[in-house]
Amino acid sequence: MRKLLLALFAMALVVAFTAPSYAADFKYTGFFRIRGIAGNNGDRNDDADDSAQGFDALTRPRFTATTDKGAIWALWEIDWYEARSENDRTPNDANANILFGRSGGRVGVGTNRWVVDFAVPGSALRARWGRTDYTSPDKQIFDSAGGTRWPGLAVYGKLSKNMSLSMFMTRTALSGRGRNIGPEDENRDNYYASVGIKVSPAVTLTPWVALSRDGMGRSLTYAALNAKTKVGIVGLNLSGVSVGGDAAANTDASGWALLASGKASLGKLTLIGTAIMLSGDDNANDGEEGEFANLMPGGGQFISGVMVTDRSTTGGITSFRARLPGAGGTRNTRFQNLNGAVVIGGDAVYKISKTFKVAAGVHIYQSAEDDMEGDTDYGTEFNTGFEWKIYPKLRLRTQFGYLATGDYGISPGDPDDDAWTAMFSLDHFF
Repeated sequence: MRKLLLALFAMALVVAFTAPSYAADFKYTGFFRIRGIAGNNGDRNDDADDSAQGFDALTRPRFTATTDKGAIWALWEIDWYEARSENDRTPNDANANILFGRSGGRVGVGTNRWVVDFAVPGSALRARWGRTDYTSPDKQIFDSAGGTRWPGLAVYGKLSKNMSLSMFMTRTALSGRGRNIGPEDENRDNYYASVGIKVSPAVTLTPWVALSRDGMGRSLTYAALNAKTKVGIVGLNLSGVSVGGDAAANTDASGWALLASGKASLGKLTLIGTAIMLSGDDNANDGEEGEFANLMPGGGQFISGVMVTDRSTTGGITSFRARLPGAGGTRNTRFQNLNGAVVIGGDAVYKISKTFKVAAGVHIYQSAEDDMEGDTDYGTEFNTGFEWKIYPKLRLRTQFGYLATGDYGISPGDPDDDAWTAMFSLDHFF
């Protein structure tokens, strides 16, 4: 009996000392959220009844496993999304006339993100595959706010002390019906490559190129230069982007975008500035599309106020997907659909205490190119809100937006009116 006990004890010691080398460091995190939104006149037209209220709940557990002393980590993040059901469908597919929550390829119940990330042997690079965010340094052309997440492959990391690499390919969809792809069909995918060069301690330049295809013959190429620098207390993120390729079967793409953002901290006060200029098209019959063309699904959401963009971090306190309904064309409130959009805006965030901060902002939306009515003023948006950390793991965020309507795209005699939206989000993290 004694020999048996000694053998079992020896076996236990062996397992105790060898198991850690094989086991994963496993973490379980995530959050629970409830969210509400209401608004009216999102199309800037008082004639249509487009007032809307929405309410949803989201549970997002996240499982992370790390092995081989950090050389490999993997993540699985689940969405369990609930909203009011009507006529055997969830109106938040159409978001009860307000676009937030599920859209852009996101699923209601299923996987939000999954990632496997590992160190490339013999280098400082890492490789990744999975459904997650793939970004450009401006975080507006290829975005990272989670509006669209698609499966992809990536390689990134340090090439040298002052040089870094980022390359990825994402598949956004398959053409054809289901798995049956015809010989005339093309893949819907994005390809991206960049090299970041630290030219001085305060300046990093990142040239990048990209190719985006929609599976129906539209193929757009992008070339860009991003600069990140700090001037005194102000951090700047600047980008110039050009686009070419095939906008349609018989139409060439030829557009550009200029993006600038700045952030400065003055004690408890943080100031944020944004400027965006997109090229326009003043001749629709010349065989060339001069209006800036956004990327296919998998990227492309410009950051401005909360009402006229897919997703906003206005004031640094919110991340709402809150676009109000539009009637299409120039009435659609996504400002990137304006012909030659110009946006200038600013936000201020004041930290009243360790647990409470308030924010306010103004964004002006114009069109650089005349539309058929000859008007260029889309409107001015005013935002305000607060964030309250009720407990370290419980947070309440609110946001209110008011759009003073301009005259871009509005026909004479239309019963136009200002638009507004109000939102809240209560989040419990674990």
